[in-house]
Amino acid sequence: MSDPRAVARAIDALRRGWPIAIGELALLAVETGDAERLSAFDPEGQAPLLFSAGRAATLKLANQLEAAVPDAPVLI
Repeated sequence: MSDPRAVARAIDALRRGWPIAIGELALLAVETGDAERLSAFDPEGQAPLLFSAGRAATLKLANQLEAAVPDAPVLI
């Protein structure tokens, strides 16, 4: 995604709790999604979660491999 307006719209959608798609990747900001949105997005509750490095460190979710790269996101 290289169009600045498209990026701004995607960020706005995520902040509002709306899902977005980038190619085949579907994304939803879990912090803004309520139970109804989360179950509609992932009915089986099996979608992986991707945390920023800062968020993962705050939540103490980084394992040893990710901790070795402090600015890397953490996939759970």
